[in-house]
Amino acid sequence: MIKYLYIDDDKLIDSKDKVSGFSEKGRLEVYAENNYPDWKEQINRLRRMDFDGLILDLKLDEIPVSNGIHADFRGTSLAQQLRDYQKEGTFPAFPIILFSGEEKMKTSLDATGLDLFDMFIDKGEMNVEVMTNLPNQLEELSNCYKLLNHKEDVVNMLRIVYPVDERFTNMLVDLQQDNSSAACVHLLLHEFILKPGLLIDESLLAARLGVDAKKCGDAWTSVLSLFDKARYKGILGNGWKRWWMRGVNDIWRELSGGQYLQMMDANERVEVLKKILGTEAIIPAKMMRYSESSKFWMVCRGTGEALDPIDGFVIAGQEPHYPWQDYFYVSKKAAFLKINNQRWKNVASFEKVRLKILKQEYAGK
Repeated sequence: MIKYLYIDDDKLIDSKDKVSGFSEKGRLEVYAENNYPDWKEQINRLRRMDFDGLILDLKLDEIPVSNGIHADFRGTSLAQQLRDYQKEGTFPAFPIILFSGEEKMKTSLDATGLDLFDMFIDKGEMNVEVMTNLPNQLEELSNCYKLLNHKEDVVNMLRIVYPVDERFTNMLVDLQQDNSSAACVHLLLHEFILKPGLLIDESLLAARLGVDAKKCGDAWTSVLSLFDKARYKGILGNGWKRWWMRGVNDIWRELSGGQYLQMMDANERVEVLKKILGTEAIIPAKMMRYSESSKFWMVCRGTGEALDPIDGFVIAGQEPHYPWQDYFYVSKKAAFLKINNQRWKNVASFEKVRLKILKQEYAGK
């Protein structure tokens, strides 16, 4: 049984209610505890407790927690101290999750502070999909730390079946040898699992196959079965469903008689799938307004629709960008019309002149 501790400064009954849906019977339990106003007392209590992961509210000093007394520290301060102890080896390494509202995070936390946490759960974005995936994700993070604590080889934990960029695996090995478990997990999750490149998620797989998965019904499940061999089955894979892109390309060449996936448009890709599966229920993805190519390879961060990068713009703020990663893009449609701008903020500086020119060129279309 995996045990997570949730620390908040709210009333205990309210704190328990906030995380009541996080647990999964027989596998994962999340216990709520009030924050302590005294810094040393809180640290000492954590040393005495038995848990596998920690979930923290950001503003632990917002509500009085004892006889009208506010804590003199926030979640970031507690996380930083614990990370320091973990690096020194005086505290076991475990996942630390930030559970807060996005607005509070934006006003109170910079990128350095956010890096202290393995994962951010937005209180305002709790929905069925998030709640369905969360137990597996929390469990996988805990198991990842446990394996690192037991000195398991981090590269073996990936269960690599296709060639990968050695710069990525070398970085992992260096971080593990440096006893930087938190940095190792951060690289695994944020620069390998969550960034497209070596791995891709289901929405990107659909785009690269030229399929509108939402319109296919059960036929999409049949399509996925063709690429089961390419499923990523290493650490964290049970929490975040991913596919090896190298494997997808290899399987496609076998299915299509040697054709290259990226050279085909959506209709051509779908025709191959229809022929193999013997069904007309596979629906090709359509081009967005202002787009000119259906050789889809990315997903627009604004609309969530399939996109050929030539019809989009690289998004700003993607540094560091490692050699094994693909860039995130926003489509001309989303960039021109500012669709879901909070998701992508701005285009990269080197794209701004092109955006201005194209916006004028497409005006009125």
